[in-house]
Amino acid sequence: IESPVTFGDQLEKSRESYMQRLTAIAAGLLFACSAFAQGETRYAVLIMEKPAGTQTTTVAADGTRTMSYEYNDRGRGPKLTARVRLDTDSVPVSLEMDGVDYLKAPVAEKFTFANGVARWKNSAEAGEQQLAGQAFYLTTQGLPEELGWLAHALLKAPKQSMALLPAGQASIKRAAELNIGDGANKRHVTAYLIEGLGFAPSTVWLDDSQNFFASVDRFYSVVRAGWESSVPKLLEKQEALDKARIADLARTLIHKPLTPVAITNANLFDAATGKSVPGSTVVMEGARI
Repeated sequence: IESPVTFGDQLEKSRESYMQRLTAIAAGLLFACSAFAQGETRYAVLIMEKPAGTQTTTVAADGTRTMSYEYNDRGRGPKLTARVRLDTDSVPVSLEMDGVDYLKAPVAEKFTFANGVARWKNSAEAGEQQLAGQAFYLTTQGLPEELGWLAHALLKAPKQSMALLPAGQASIKRAAELNIGDGANKRHVTAYLIEGLGFAPSTVWLDDSQNFFASVDRFYSVVRAGWESSVPKLLEKQEALDKARIADLARTLIHKPLTPVAITNANLFDAATGKSVPGSTVVMEGARI
């Protein structure tokens, strides 16, 4: 039987330990509740399917989105902070971004839309434009979640098409659906093709709430944190879509002439002599030249 003094000391130590644990738990709950209340979303950035960085988005009570985005590609890679406000159609109405780009050059980009006038300034240009309707501003740095906003905006736009700023036009169409994960962690996602950003459509994956879920390719991918293992399955489906699209283009765009075709005034290279013959005419008929 221990003395009352020793027992009291142990009781006090136990009480202090218990209170410390309660404080730690409370702090953890407070942090989690704060993140939930502010709508924090995390994405993983992968280089060749290996972890390379993150994008974190926090939505404040007034709707302002604060984004942190960075990744490391062999010492290169951006480190950016952006503050963005979207309207009810997911179209940016204000944006401020700073940090460094992929090659570590300083970034200072700003966009505003007020009273029908869009104004922007970045490392490439500064401009403004009076708008009669909606237009979606694309940043020079290309924030990962930006593709999701554009997809959401296009899906709500008339004819699912919208003007781009500084210039261009984008449209969207549904491409495929996919179930990823297993059991309670199963999730349904949809692939959409956005045309107007390049020579080929850009694929973006959205969840059932039409929020950005992933953008993937063989080198660089961004996916909702915790779902990194789904990237190979997303890639497999996406590449099957690309292959089918190319086959369809080859079938629909090919033109077979019914008569011989002549190319006049050609500079013909003669492989036998190693010389060029200017002023030549080349005739093609069927599979014969």
